[in-house]
Amino acid sequence: MIDDTDDDVPMERRLRLSFVWRCVTSDPQIADELEGQLAIGLFVGEQPLFSPAVYDRWHPDFVQPGYFYAEDSGCRLLRGIWTTLRTGRRLDFEDTLRPYVRVVVSPDLLSPGPTDDLKQWFDVLVVIQHGGPWHGAAMGGSGTAALLSVGRQQLEKFFYNLLDETIAVCNEMALADLAAAFAEPLAARSAARRA
Repeated sequence: MIDDTDDDVPMERRLRLSFVWRCVTSDPQIADELEGQLAIGLFVGEQPLFSPAVYDRWHPDFVQPGYFYAEDSGCRLLRGIWTTLRTGRRLDFEDTLRPYVRVVVSPDLLSPGPTDDLKQWFDVLVVIQHGGPWHGAAMGGSGTAALLSVGRQQLEKFFYNLLDETIAVCNEMALADLAAAFAEPLAARSAARRA
């Protein structure tokens, strides 16, 4: 997802948010539960947004430079983006494990509460909390952050690309659960392609 706010800035110099799924699994002991591992990165063009000191030294091998590790229980990130697109309600996703990544997507981030307005622009705020060796208690539980503004069409494309990537990394049981959980957006895309 690339920031849409300034047409004068060349695409290769714009702020970019990237999510990369490693895997999505389902546990037969937990009904309708999808567990995902992913990396969340912020870049200017292809260069990481933050200096190396910001990034946590502890992370799995699959996390590339410029990314933070995160986990998503129940595929809340995907569900939330779809809900925001469909209803305008704010997504507030917070990873529960280190380094505590928070992603907020809203038609109007500065609104004090949820908006049910289906606007054409969305604010995307990414906050890295408790990340990296630079962070200490004096920071008050928050860290580096970036704000992007994107059009509805780009957010929708980002959602479907992320959904396709999710499908590609699912185990067999998770694939069935994912198809059931995202039947509505998959049907909407299929109908749009036929039209």
